[in-house]
Amino acid sequence: MKDEAFRWLSEPRQCFSDWEPPAALRGSSFAKRRMFFERHETHSKGNAVCPACGYPTLRYRNGYDYCSLCHWEDDGQDDPWADQPNGGPNDHSLSEARRNFRDTYCVWSNDEAKDFSPTNQERLFSEAAQREKRILCSLYDGLMDLQEARDIEKQWELIEKQWKSVP
Repeated sequence: MKDEAFRWLSEPRQCFSDWEPPAALRGSSFAKRRMFFERHETHSKGNAVCPACGYPTLRYRNGYDYCSLCHWEDDGQDDPWADQPNGGPNDHSLSEARRNFRDTYCVWSNDEAKDFSPTNQERLFSEAAQREKRILCSLYDGLMDLQEARDIEKQWELIEKQWKSVP
């Protein structure tokens, strides 16, 4: 008998550019950005969209690539199995990681900060770290308002510069 927690592994992979948000996410800022970046490759600079934070931060999907923004390891889990913790490389279900990202800009909650070393607590949960990530997310979001290739390129330069400020 197949383990239901891993059912999503044996299902055919969906075409991610055709991702549609589940009912609980419709109209959310996450759904808006994920759909935008998946449908506008020109704005994603060749990156794939992270299923946890919705930003174009992965080199590819489903290959255990690691999101440097939210720290999700992309093991291929996605909707409709986002509520099921899969026991893979991530400590949370995808849905929980998404909720945590709204509050902490990473896949862990503030309550979990104590589980990290002081250095990693500072890097992930400090006000300074969250401020720099908030700026970074704002820059990514700014891509959605741009149409000209030159403007998109300039925005990516700002994004790359901001990454240097993120702990």
